[in-house]
Amino acid sequence: YDKSMSDDDRLDHRLIDIQRLVYKREAYIHVRISKNRAKLPRPAHAPYRHPCRQQRVNRP
Repeated sequence: YDKSMSDDDRLDHRLIDIQRLVYKREAYIHVRISKNRAKLPRPAHAPYRHPCRQQRVNRP
């Protein structure tokens, strides 16, 4: 490692790297969620229901 840097500096760099990684992951997860949400258009007041919960209305 770089001897000109103090231990504090190196620790700081490591922390910044970790923060950057976490931020990237959160952003990625957020994008995934918003893409999924875009697939199922529904009125804002309607709660999300999983497709398996749909019951057919006109049963014979």
